[in-house]
Amino acid sequence: MNAVRQATDAMGLITVATIHQPSKSIFGSFDDVLLLTKGGKMTYMGESGSPLLDHFSNLSNKSVPEQCNPADFCLSVLATMSP
Repeated sequence: MNAVRQATDAMGLITVATIHQPSKSIFGSFDDVLLLTKGGKMTYMGESGSPLLDHFSNLSNKSVPEQCNPADFCLSVLATMSP
């Protein structure tokens, strides 16, 4: 992902990638995130990092565990919600 990021940044392009449960380091390289749930329903579209984690923390009324993988945290919150 670093090579893709460097190449597209150098060319002034936008990268769109579909990644299922990325590692914490890969997730941290995203500027923006679009999360879809079952049936392709949009769950979140916006900035990665703190805004994303704050959103899911507010949905679940739980604090984000230290050293957690953001993708795992988001998935755990979504798993407890009904559509």
